[in-house]
Amino acid sequence: MNQTWDRDALLRRLETILDTALQQEDAPLSIPEELLSEPAGNATTAGSMDAYGLWSAMTQLVQEVKLQGRAFQELNLSLNTQSAKLTDEAVRQAQRDTERRCRKETLRILLDLHDRMEPGLNAVHQARAQAQAQPPPNWLARLLHPSEASSASREVLAAIVQGYELSMERIAAALAEMDAHEIRCTGEPFDPRRMNAIDTQETGDVAEGTVLEVYRRGFEWRGELLRPAQVKVARAPQLQDLPATPENSR
Repeated sequence: MNQTWDRDALLRRLETILDTALQQEDAPLSIPEELLSEPAGNATTAGSMDAYGLWSAMTQLVQEVKLQGRAFQELNLSLNTQSAKLTDEAVRQAQRDTERRCRKETLRILLDLHDRMEPGLNAVHQARAQAQAQPPPNWLARLLHPSEASSASREVLAAIVQGYELSMERIAAALAEMDAHEIRCTGEPFDPRRMNAIDTQETGDVAEGTVLEVYRRGFEWRGELLRPAQVKVARAPQLQDLPATPENSR
């Protein structure tokens, strides 16, 4: 008897605790509050819920779980799409950066090749001028080989000059096609951002800081400095001390 009373008392206390907890908490989302309250007319005892009310609450809860699951799937799909877009954009940006670096390196190689060929062309021009300035051979050479030696050397030099000029013209055309432009220096004010002054010369003919000569041409590429120019810059003449004379010492 005592065990039965204790059991009934414990069940009533547990039911009271549960009812109190439900009254203190807010109703979950998408579940009407009236379903969690005491149903009027269907309650067998005070503070209890019948099977129909419990089934209705569970149905609402299942529907809410399904809706939340669909929302989570849509959010997951949206996040995956955004992540894929960001990944594709990062890949494209990396490709653009790589292409830009490769183009700059190619331009530097072409400029270096042009700089190496230019002294060779000048040397051929000098050799050609020296060959033309040489005195005519003696009478025996003119008798045996009237013009064979001189004409052959001229043809060889002309072929070398033509080869150099064609190669340098092709390099210049490639630089222009890739939007590489030479920096104007001669007669312009010295620009430390685009020029390197490796030599100076005192002169009063031009303003101080004017570029007098270009030792190595500079180039820009798409608004970016590709290679600075190496130039000679004018410097104002320094005032020298007057020699000591009786008139200056007075």
